[in-house]
Amino acid sequence: MILKKLKELNNNIEKFYTKDLLETIKKLYEILKDTKYEVYFVGGVIRDIFMETSTKDIDIVSDDYLSVGNLILKNFEIEKYRINEKFLTYNIILKNGINIDIASFREEVYPFSGSLPIVKKSILEKDYKRRDFTINSIYYNIKKMEIFDPYLGKKDLVDKKIEVLHKKSFEDDPTRIIRGIKFASRYNFTFGKKTEIFLKESIEKEYLKNISFDRLKNDLFILFKEKNIKLVVKFLKEYKILEFLKIKLDEEKIEKILEFYETNKNNKEMCTKFNIDSKEKSIFFGIFFCCEEDQRKELMKNFSISKKNIKKMEEFFLYILDIYTFKML
Repeated sequence: MILKKLKELNNNIEKFYTKDLLETIKKLYEILKDTKYEVYFVGGVIRDIFMETSTKDIDIVSDDYLSVGNLILKNFEIEKYRINEKFLTYNIILKNGINIDIASFREEVYPFSGSLPIVKKSILEKDYKRRDFTINSIYYNIKKMEIFDPYLGKKDLVDKKIEVLHKKSFEDDPTRIIRGIKFASRYNFTFGKKTEIFLKESIEKEYLKNISFDRLKNDLFILFKEKNIKLVVKFLKEYKILEFLKIKLDEEKIEKILEFYETNKNNKEMCTKFNIDSKEKSIFFGIFFCCEEDQRKELMKNFSISKKNIKKMEEFFLYILDIYTFKML
């Protein structure tokens, strides 16, 4: 039944959603449709129906996240699971690789810019106000099988716009700056006029300084997994995202590093030698060489990079320089 209803959102859903994902959605509906709980799909699993892209992540929000999580646990083959009572979340990874995140309807308060939020249980009408972007604020009532779109996220998908929900969004959680770049590059979107103003103000005020280097590194690694790295770098450079670290991105250097990685990614000996076993790691290494030597050393220290890996990074970049210098002779 639910797959038939989802086809009303996009009749081609079976062409881009995997069989595992569709079967998981169908089974979730079957076990949740007659329960007493309020349950909604939200975020990427709904957004991507309109974008015709697949996902391995299913986000669910509910008035009783623990009961819903336990019910899912009993009815699926589980790889592992974790409950975070502080943030009112229940994460379940299925044997088929699908990741299910169940969260309570929540309110969030940020004591200061970049802090982790203080979370308390709430209602749906307050849950949607805490989300990052309108395109991630589209809910789907699992039991009624209907869309709830309080911030007109569907319209922004059509208009190809990234929009925040309020003017303090980037200030509260500066990691949204990185996530905004991620979605803009993934879908080839632009930032809405007001959102772009908020973005530029947040960068000028260096709110990204308020998050730890560990969180920043994690978000950059996620960002550098995106397919359209050229557009990622373009956005990072255009909005001067990393200039608070005194990094002025050199698109040519990043392109050379990416080209080198793509050429050698199946060469285990080369990947081990330079510690570049993933695209995101090679690009992360590369951004260090878009700044002055003294600043590079300081950044390596702040990002807690070991002496062994620092040496590999330096050898990696010098090797690339040698290759491309030779090509140009």
